Amino acid sequence: MKILATSDLHLGKRSSEVPLTEKESSTRYTWEQIVDGCLNQAVDVVLLAGDIVDRDNRFFEAVGPLQAGLEKLDRAGITVIITAGNHDYDVLPAITGNNSFENVHILGHNGEWEVKTITRNNQTVQFVGWSFPRQYVPESPLVNFTSQGLDPNFPAIGIFHGDAFSREKKYGPFDLNNLLNKDVDAWIIGHIHKPTILHGQNPFVCYPGSPHALSPKETGLHSPLMLTVSGKHKMEVKPVIFSPVRYENISVNITGAKNEDSFRDIITSSLRDHARAITTELEKVRFLIYDIKLEGRHRDVNVLSRWAANVPDYRPDVESATIVLPRKVINNAEPSVENLHELASQPSPAGIVAGTILALREGRSSELLESLRERWYSEREKLVNAVTYQPLSLNDADNGTLHEEADRYILRECNRLLNEFINQQAN
Repeated sequence: MKILATSDLHLGKRSSEVPLTEKESSTRYTWEQIVDGCLNQAVDVVLLAGDIVDRDNRFFEAVGPLQAGLEKLDRAGITVIITAGNHDYDVLPAITGNNSFENVHILGHNGEWEVKTITRNNQTVQFVGWSFPRQYVPESPLVNFTSQGLDPNFPAIGIFHGDAFSREKKYGPFDLNNLLNKDVDAWIIGHIHKPTILHGQNPFVCYPGSPHALSPKETGLHSPLMLTVSGKHKMEVKPVIFSPVRYENISVNITGAKNEDSFRDIITSSLRDHARAITTELEKVRFLIYDIKLEGRHRDVNVLSRWAANVPDYRPDVESATIVLPRKVINNAEPSVENLHELASQPSPAGIVAGTILALREGRSSELLESLRERWYSEREKLVNAVTYQPLSLNDADNGTLHEEADRYILRECNRLLNEFINQQAN
């Protein structure tokens, strides 16, 4: 039995940094590609693990395309099994509630686990699913899970929406260990957009992730998974790429950049080399969007920042139909200093900044560094509490990530200041 599994399509949304006029920016485009791909590849079952429809756009831009795709799959005799997530807990039942789709099934609509058994090609697979009954669910979906009703002679695949990382205790938080002894051969889980395998086998546990990359935070390969089940504990898993957009982060060493022309050559060749390295994964990718971090040392890091302002206009050619779009440049380059330790020993503004850079590099603390961190946290807190920025998920990062972000910001500013001091001394 061939089973295509995905989640978090968020119909109604578009990829950021892609022109709105491009049809590939819309998740509708990817949904249509998935539907046609299922027809062409003779898929037997489609699993959709929640947040297929985006809550903010669920009525205006999502319902029509979703219904049209379900109708095509239904007419082709392809079974579609859906569990609702926090975004579409209410709209999915409304779309399928009139029983117009013979082969489309929502499992666990009332927050209760439900089993659906499907037989295709002399292969029987049990699907056990749970859906969000409301937008926020602070308890684990596994609280009321039971293996009763599952036949141990046939493969079983669990499907639900939930948060294994418990960043916020309102999206079905659960413990991975609670999935490992449930008489289920595989778990397909929605909510996390980055494809992630949580457990390799017996059972196979994964977030298939969003099949359409939506933001620069969602880097790397995005693809549904094709599960080919040939018996109990016999399942092959492979990605099937559909996303027309891909985001990547790369670091570029610019130590050898003597002028803007050589800087441009270093950047474009780095982008080209990276794109070529992943060329086998770019068949369906129309837009490959990069965030670039400058590293290394340069005589004037502020000049680098001026050069970097032109990077979004660079268009390196790659040997495919993919369009490479540099999006943003973060200047982490350091000023060229013969002996930073010697400079740090001097009781001058440049020496104080050099000492702070060394402390950050070596993982040490200092009175000034702690003061700078406190100031950074204070300014960030003002943004978090400002009404203007409430829609932004500034609270999502954990403390470790925030600490790293603060240090990166402080290091960049120290490099910039040290560069200014050095240039002042030279003049």
